[in-house]
Amino acid sequence: MMPAIIFCVPLAEELLFRGFLQRGLRFYLSSWKAIALSSIIFAFFHFSTTQGWNNIELILSLFILSCYLGLIYEKRGSIWAPVGLHMMFNTISVILILW
Repeated sequence: MMPAIIFCVPLAEELLFRGFLQRGLRFYLSSWKAIALSSIIFAFFHFSTTQGWNNIELILSLFILSCYLGLIYEKRGSIWAPVGLHMMFNTISVILILW
């Protein structure tokens, strides 16, 4: 389970949210608007009412993370830098949850 959270999920999410959604939105919106909209969708994609409404606090931090991942994607022109950072974020999160 942990290898999937650390490696597979970040790769899949970055391909979906940066590689597909953000890149697609850039045809219609400025880079900043594409980053913001894909980041809002990314953040709310992680929202779950089963975790209670305290999960709302997570939304803001995920929005900020996603904006940064989107900015890195724009600046580097490659999906691999945001994938690596997302993997690092998930690794730290797993360690903190287990600790």
